[in-house]
Amino acid sequence: APERAQRGISALLGASPADLGALADALEELPPRHGLQDYVDEVTKKSSLSSSFVTLVLPLLGELQQVVSHRKVDEASFATQLLDAREALPGHSAETPPDLLDALTRLLRARKVYLANKAGTLQYSRQSFFTYANVITDIAPVFETSIEGAPAGFTIRHTLRVTATLTDGGQKTFEVALDLDDLKLLGATVERALAKDTAIQELLHEKGLPCLV
Repeated sequence: APERAQRGISALLGASPADLGALADALEELPPRHGLQDYVDEVTKKSSLSSSFVTLVLPLLGELQQVVSHRKVDEASFATQLLDAREALPGHSAETPPDLLDALTRLLRARKVYLANKAGTLQYSRQSFFTYANVITDIAPVFETSIEGAPAGFTIRHTLRVTATLTDGGQKTFEVALDLDDLKLLGATVERALAKDTAIQELLHEKGLPCLV
């Protein structure tokens, strides 16, 4: 939201060189994480920075790093442009604190947040992505030709209900009827996917390659 972005910019450009340096230190020390929230949690633990500050600044940092990448400019030049615009922000003076340019440049070069954002974008670059699923199980009576009297028997029914979120923010739910064999096949398919994920993660770890998401 624009209001949140504005608060993030004010927090970033209103921070002291020491706070920006502490944020850069924490990011540089952390191994690759699986998402932005992991970075927020870990940076808050490893530094004296407040959770509210980190929560505001890190998402903005990833967006600014994306701008730097797309414009193909160096971080020092972009940091200078940000500081030039600082005086227009409410509550900020035109005087730039010493070492703020160096601290901001160093923070822009801590690219782990940008890479985590990019990895997340790649992972969800589909028309829709999984949101929720459940299996509804019930029984249905089976009558003979006449519906008078007790049912001749019962059948167990399973319905897989999957909800997906669309790229436009909407949601779509669909249902699939399953029998016992279908349930076993679905379970085996999920177990196989989990095994493949584990095997690939182990391979990446052996090769020293980070798994970002």
